[in-house]
Amino acid sequence: MSHRRKGWTKQSRTQLARHHGPAVGQAAGYSYTEANKNKGVHWNEQTLFDYLENPKKYIPGTKMACNGFKKAKDRNDVIAYLKESCA
Repeated sequence: MSHRRKGWTKQSRTQLARHHGPAVGQAAGYSYTEANKNKGVHWNEQTLFDYLENPKKYIPGTKMACNGFKKAKDRNDVIAYLKESCA
């Protein structure tokens, strides 16, 4: 699957899976940058889709290691994976 791309670590997948739903930078147990804490959006399929295209552009200053997914299909695959793994 596309979520195994270079730069997309198990920790990255785990953190995104845990964050699907709450406000950006608010889930317990993770050290967020001020950029994430102050983004002011809630994760849903659309915000996650936009974020996954280019995390560092969507949240300037984030420490997210993923370089992003340029293809919409890849972003949709990651979202489907997260939904399945969180079910």
